Amino acid sequence: MSAYRGVRIVDFSQGVAGPMATMLLGDLEAEVVKVEPPGGDRMASHPGYLAWNRNKQVVTLDLETGEGLAAAKALVAGADVALFDAAPGRLEALGLDGANLTAAYPHLVHAWMPPYGTTGVWSDLPAHHSLLAGLTGVAFRQGAWSDAPIHLVIPICWYAQAVLGAGAIGAALFERSRSGRGQALTVSGLHGSAQAAPP
Repeated sequence: MSAYRGVRIVDFSQGVAGPMATMLLGDLEAEVVKVEPPGGDRMASHPGYLAWNRNKQVVTLDLETGEGLAAAKALVAGADVALFDAAPGRLEALGLDGANLTAAYPHLVHAWMPPYGTTGVWSDLPAHHSLLAGLTGVAFRQGAWSDAPIHLVIPICWYAQAVLGAGAIGAALFERSRSGRGQALTVSGLHGSAQAAPP
């Protein structure tokens, strides 16, 4: 029996990093409900989408409407973990940020996995792994015959962010088992990039 059996996760993320983090926890028997916007996940046509979102129940909610936002908050109220990957400011505008939700639901682990960092000019950039790898120097740090950046076909920064995110959620759940309280945590794309770049 897995320690994650009975853990309920609501995953509001799209793309690779967030969905892969909850995929790993779902593989360990957590129950995952993935919330997608009308039109679906931005990477729904990617072959990896089916892998990253296996073992999940997918629901569609429009958070731009009062009804959709209320339904999202109802899902969060019954969850152990809520995971988001919105750009800075977006969650605060919807009342779904860590401070608001952990105050309303002290048991909740609020995981925020933004594509880049949490502040600065990069934080509002569109989520694209090639851009993240290029900006952070990860593409340049790959081994190559020439002294030039390498375009990474595999999104290793997002893979690293996913593993770090799943680990951080596990640690927060373990702490909650001792203290009874959840917490808000952040694992950004920059954290993933730091792990993905070889020394």
